[in-house]
Amino acid sequence: MWKYVRQYLFFAIIAGLFMVGEVQMELVRLGIMSRIVDDGVCPQ
Repeated sequence: MWKYVRQYLFFAIIAGLFMVGEVQMELVRLGIMSRIVDDGVCPQ
């Protein structure tokens, strides 16, 4: 079974890294949006 999985191992690792990057960018986007709302819409 390993000989069938081995040819896709690189793509599986890359897919996992892209998913981690996607989650990180989503968290960054939420932080930026909250800062926009806090500072731009409701300044103190």
